[in-house]
Amino acid sequence: MTLEDDVAEALITADVLTAAGTTLTERFWAAWQRRIERLRGDDDQLLAHLAAILRADSETLTLTGEAPMELVADERTVARWPSRAAARADVAVIPLLAAWYEPWRDYDDQTRLALVARLRAFLPACPACETALEPAGPATGISCPGCGAVLLEPVAEQDRF
Repeated sequence: MTLEDDVAEALITADVLTAAGTTLTERFWAAWQRRIERLRGDDDQLLAHLAAILRADSETLTLTGEAPMELVADERTVARWPSRAAARADVAVIPLLAAWYEPWRDYDDQTRLALVARLRAFLPACPACETALEPAGPATGISCPGCGAVLLEPVAEQDRF
């Protein structure tokens, strides 16, 4: 069993993914969607949540760009997303994973970031405009057909879990 299989199995056990491991559970998606809605269109809220996640002062953080979007702290880029919609999805899901997914606390920051980014592949709707999304493999990436937001950049085979 690969690490990817272990992670998928743990996410199924945590009621994040359905038994087939191909979609989010309705319960998890509903919780994630509520958190996304709270962050939609409000960069101050997004920065406040990022500050809490990073245990930083929100006054020291700045969001720059749209696609890609970066989080800058003390003139240093500390995070990068393919779009503002992807950032909102990630910021919204991090507290959920911490609460729902027990192995989360054992992962290092790089593994956490990779897991959060991979979960965007399961989004059934765009975090920016709520347009339905078609599932796609990590090699092709995902863009919203409604607003064009890039939610998941293509992932090369060697960069997968």
